[in-house]
Amino acid sequence: MKKLFDVEIIKDGDLFIARITMPDGDTNTIESEDIEELLDHLNSELEDKFSNI
Repeated sequence: MKKLFDVEIIKDGDLFIARITMPDGDTNTIESEDIEELLDHLNSELEDKFSNI
């Protein structure tokens, strides 16, 4: 089994924040006031990252 990434989603006031952390320590942060938009963007980021697996 291989860990691919961690995702943390938090809400700060009206802002949703997703933080993707890769095993090598690389992080990417996505912010949006709309949770559906945030999840769509998160999905796109992960598809781009893992499209070659």
